[in-house]
Amino acid sequence: MALALGQSFFDGTDEEESAECVASDDRALVLIASWTKEVGAPPAGEDDLAPVSAVVERLVGCWAKAAARHERYAPLGDGLIYADVAGIDGPWAEGESADKAREELEAVLCSWALLRVHEHANDIPEVDGWDLNGL
Repeated sequence: MALALGQSFFDGTDEEESAECVASDDRALVLIASWTKEVGAPPAGEDDLAPVSAVVERLVGCWAKAAARHERYAPLGDGLIYADVAGIDGPWAEGESADKAREELEAVLCSWALLRVHEHANDIPEVDGWDLNGL
């Protein structure tokens, strides 16, 4: 299933979000990235490009979900589980169970990637076809 522009990926619904992220069409990502580059960032204090920010946040969310599927775990001495992703230096999480650690890791990955995009760092590893560099 390829995701076309205008489908629920862009309307903020969470219905079948994971399936949409996994099945996303690279062409849609390229179109969004190109559009974001053309439009640019909003001037300080203005929110005219809130839709652009929402699209970038959705793309980052899908990237984080994809990255979290490559997690690795290690038990910590205090009964917590440590989680990170090989090849992505910096983001890590811990939780009382593997599921909790994965949930936290996904949130940390999302925050980390949003910061890197905001800084135009262009050093975010591509994951499962999701390339956030240049946004």
